[in-house]
Amino acid sequence: NLELKEDWVQKHGEKLSALGNKTEQPVSWLVVGMTNEGKLVGRDENWAKQREEVISQQINENLDPIQACKGVECREVNGSWLIVVAVKNPGEVVYWGGDAFVASGTTIRAMQPEEILELRITLPGLTDFSKQEASSVYYPGLVEMFTRRVVSKGHSVEYSQDTENGSDGTLHK
Repeated sequence: NLELKEDWVQKHGEKLSALGNKTEQPVSWLVVGMTNEGKLVGRDENWAKQREEVISQQINENLDPIQACKGVECREVNGSWLIVVAVKNPGEVVYWGGDAFVASGTTIRAMQPEEILELRITLPGLTDFSKQEASSVYYPGLVEMFTRRVVSKGHSVEYSQDTENGSDGTLHK
């Protein structure tokens, strides 16, 4: 998802909240310094650095949880400067200034309490890492080596060769 803004005003933070509450997109972007038609506004580097600082400060003050913001950076494109803000849902409802927002097309509105609850139920949360998406790779040989070391130190661990359920070996309590 991509949102284009000619300049930054604090109210655009509502759009950051709405982008952060989109769960079907891995990452969304808000680009400041372009028209809605995708044309460069023609800003200079000084403008971009100043706006980047303002945007970063307002994100720190108003975006909750802050982990929804994956980055704020300045970019030069054909001699015109832009600010790119990357947003990703962190596993929790994203708020701007105490309100959670949702967007449909160009319309942004505050979420109703029942919508917040419905979204919160579908998300893993910030602290339950077992429900959050992981990109790690499982190496059965390393698990087996770890298990053998734990056992060799005198700890009681049961190791199962459970090939019926599709695993080469797992730790069981």
